[in-house]
Amino acid sequence: MNVIRNSASIVALLALAGSALAQAPGTVVFTDLSGSGSTGQAIRSWAPGNTVSTHVLFPVGANDAGFNDPQLVDLRLSDIRAGANGLWYFGSGPAQVANPSSNASIGQVYDLFGTPVVGMLTNNVPAINPLGMWYDHSRGSLLYINGTNQTARGGTAFPATDGGLNAVNPGTGATTRLWNQTPNATPTPFPNLGTFLTPSGQGNSDYYTAFPNGGTYLTSQSVPVAGGTQLQPANRNWSSVIARTSIPSITTGAATQTIIADFNGVNTYTDVNGQTQTLPLLTDVRGIIARPGSNELYITNMARNRIVGGNLSDGAQGIWKVLLDATGSSVVGVSQIYSSIAFDPEVIRFDPFTNTLVFSELGYEADLARLSPFSTYAGTAAGHNNGRLSRINLDGTGYTVLAQGVRVRGIDIIPTPGAMAVLGLGMVVAGRRRRA
Repeated sequence: MNVIRNSASIVALLALAGSALAQAPGTVVFTDLSGSGSTGQAIRSWAPGNTVSTHVLFPVGANDAGFNDPQLVDLRLSDIRAGANGLWYFGSGPAQVANPSSNASIGQVYDLFGTPVVGMLTNNVPAINPLGMWYDHSRGSLLYINGTNQTARGGTAFPATDGGLNAVNPGTGATTRLWNQTPNATPTPFPNLGTFLTPSGQGNSDYYTAFPNGGTYLTSQSVPVAGGTQLQPANRNWSSVIARTSIPSITTGAATQTIIADFNGVNTYTDVNGQTQTLPLLTDVRGIIARPGSNELYITNMARNRIVGGNLSDGAQGIWKVLLDATGSSVVGVSQIYSSIAFDPEVIRFDPFTNTLVFSELGYEADLARLSPFSTYAGTAAGHNNGRLSRINLDGTGYTVLAQGVRVRGIDIIPTPGAMAVLGLGMVVAGRRRRA
């Protein structure tokens, strides 16, 4: 696949970018795991008018081999991002993460909306369990988070150096480690088990990353579930943190992480009115997105089976708005804009064409199975029938379901600013944002 990419003419590249531009503004591209083990996982899109289309349907089977590339095996789709020149990138980490992780991969798709061609960008170490991704157009690199918990199921525990943030050169597949995951033995809080990342909305080159673990340790307790009680696993008992990531250079690495919030229900911050406020207790922060041109972050908190005084912390489940100061280094406001008890919100994106948030809800049936030690959950379609792709206004109103019966783990919205820049149309988005 690298040969095709590197030898393509500029005319072909413009044509590929044009295929994305030809889609209706605000089209949502997403990965869907709802067919795992039955009809196949897929890359789909939702378009205005409530049209859901399937663009890539991966074969069903034990190895889920991806078309003509046998390296795309043990498929478990994660995030998806539009790159340059009409390319799309998607992550895949095996359901049972093991060390070494020979089946993890980052794939790529040419001509997603025409005749898709699927190939491989990188796989195996360092791609252990790719989760959140972002294509940095200014630096021409694909950034992705390796989600390793250092206690891999079915294999040897991962060293801390295997987890963290990587940058991939799309032309060569060469990978640079930007920061390493902090070892579990480090005193909390620390960045641990990152999920998704977002560029700063304040016009600089920094990023923000969500870490479900790494905050203050919460006492492990048994909680009532259907048919008995269940002791929460050790990595479910830390508060979540968000950190600011500064990347001076893609080629040399050495990015720095600064925690800006430990959501332990105890730490305080000073709000915009100079009043002291307490950060909420959030224990499963997954998704994170910044609204461009603002100091706003929006995060999702799943809170599936975390502990709050011996009870499930469902009250915190939903979408939270985090306000930052002018420097982007301190929290000055936190508020819950949407409470979702029955559905697990995970990945979240900002739609500049409607000035709304688009996010995934993984489904309550999957939750019940995960919570109960007396249930079996194998990732089948039956466990994801309640999954949703949804939209909401920035103030939490206007909740709308875009697609039902899907299990979405990656979202991108097109035409992306990067794709429009190929044709010199970057001002289109800016104009739409001002009118939103």
